[in-house]
Amino acid sequence: MNPYKYLAKDPVLKKLIEKHGELVLPTQKQYFRILCRAIISQQISNAAAAAVNRRFEALFVGIPTAKKVQETKPALIKAAGLSQKKVEYIKDLADHFLSRKITPRKFHSMSDEEIIEELVDVRGIGRWTAEMFIMFSLGREDVFSYGDIGLLNNVYALYFGGEKVPKKSVEEVVDKWAPYRSIASLYLWKATDDKNSPW
Repeated sequence: MNPYKYLAKDPVLKKLIEKHGELVLPTQKQYFRILCRAIISQQISNAAAAAVNRRFEALFVGIPTAKKVQETKPALIKAAGLSQKKVEYIKDLADHFLSRKITPRKFHSMSDEEIIEELVDVRGIGRWTAEMFIMFSLGREDVFSYGDIGLLNNVYALYFGGEKVPKKSVEEVVDKWAPYRSIASLYLWKATDDKNSPW
């Protein structure tokens, strides 16, 4: 099934697809590195996050791995520009990878909810971060994050004239996009911001 033809049955998405072309979900296999980046970027600007992430990654030979992070003194990680809390979160993430509480090699056979359950057990990773990871690292096509204010605001604006309707009304719109809710989300973000993702 062609996702763009399928989504174009929705008149709003049809206009966005015609305007922006075929937007494609990325896949990024360096799972630990991507999750570190997600933690680093929380509650700071994109520019600040990029600068801190460069300094963080410069601490390691090659890319950051759970083992390298575990072996690095917290003070060195903090000196890269991370808060004490974020240092603790990244250390906890490393512990989860090394103890196999997070099992990336099994992701392909796990449901979205099973992956989310593993990820949110890490301090500093909530459901939204887990959902963005599933979309933009695993490249899964049928995720919609009800915790993403930007997505919800765009649904309100594009489908309900800006009125903040109950979740059930939003679900009636969103459920029609299955099994391509992730791809539909790309177009909603694109509608108000010239970026393919917030990740």
